[in-house]
Amino acid sequence: MKKSAIYVVPFAVCFLYFFTKEKAGLRAPEHYNGGAFTMTLPTGSTSVKVQSITKPVGDQQMVQNAYSFSNGKVAYRIQFNDYSNHAEGTPDEGSRATVSQVFNPGYSASFSNSHLGSLSAAATEAEGTTVHGKTTFMKMRMAFSDDHKRMWLAVVTAPDRQSFPTAQANEVMDSIQINSHY
Repeated sequence: MKKSAIYVVPFAVCFLYFFTKEKAGLRAPEHYNGGAFTMTLPTGSTSVKVQSITKPVGDQQMVQNAYSFSNGKVAYRIQFNDYSNHAEGTPDEGSRATVSQVFNPGYSASFSNSHLGSLSAAATEAEGTTVHGKTTFMKMRMAFSDDHKRMWLAVVTAPDRQSFPTAQANEVMDSIQINSHY
């Protein structure tokens, strides 16, 4: 009995080491806490990069926190804008404006209703050539807090519709839970 344990334990340790370690910075599915929100990152995603900026928007200040990661050729971005007064417009208007600023004329887009966490959101799918000259397929959800002081944006992009992981993108967006204090 003891002799078999001598062989089994090292084998188990080696198995766990070689088959569970991270490969080239890629991660297993994990729950990410961004403070203002949480989400689940898909298997194989890179680490989340965080950028924070403060800038004037009209007569008010806006603090923008952006959380981005990738998974193969697919890029993910969660953005949280905190306004000193309030965000202008509606999520639907914001989604349409964003698409028209990101894509060159001739893009195709569809707009519908969805959710981001517990908030009602405008959902968008758009495809075309961006203002930077790249062909892109994009899926986006935009929501405002009830007091309109916060705007949430979740964006997933891929080079084209065929390489876009729809189920994975929906899982990430559906996993987003917004902290009620934000």
